Amino acid sequence: MNPEAAAKPAGEVVYPDFVWQGGKGFSAVSQKACDFRGLSRAEARKLVEADIEEQLGKYYGGGYVRRSGLDLTGQKIEIDEVILNYDSQLIPEDLKPEIYAWGKEHGGGGVDITFFEF
Repeated sequence: MNPEAAAKPAGEVVYPDFVWQGGKGFSAVSQKACDFRGLSRAEARKLVEADIEEQLGKYYGGGYVRRSGLDLTGQKIEIDEVILNYDSQLIPEDLKPEIYAWGKEHGGGGVDITFFEF
């Protein structure tokens, strides 16, 4: 998917898990607790691609964001990076590099994949 093709309704307020201002625009983070254990490679890839589509559609581009600590209420901001932050405890180690590669391939420069532990 091309991030520039992602669209959301004009004037919609979105609520990413985290937002911060980067070099050019803003970054939006979505925490994901998807369980990849037991999935085939094809199923895992389909899940990652669906997550990318959903998050780009919700957050990428211009819009209004509400997040505690982000004092921009009522101001339109430009989100130029969407980060999917997957729970690493739910992903087999050998699958992590592939998930990262699928994110770059499917989301282009507007998507980053990270892994975290609770």
